[in-house]
Amino acid sequence: MGFILGLVLLLVLTALAARVLYSRFWMKRSENYTKCKHCGKYYEDSPFYCPHCGEVVDKGKEENLR
Repeated sequence: MGFILGLVLLLVLTALAARVLYSRFWMKRSENYTKCKHCGKYYEDSPFYCPHCGEVVDKGKEENLR
């Protein structure tokens, strides 16, 4: 039982470490991610509003809809 719990813990810690490394080093270089000018966090695709802080990130698209 202890071996299985240790293995699960090791897998979870490996997944978390991989996510942290990805967000620190590779996400910034990815073409699919853009940095919000207001909060500084990265978001995917090209939405009208930042999914983290709600700030308008693409005013051009919003003005074209009017």
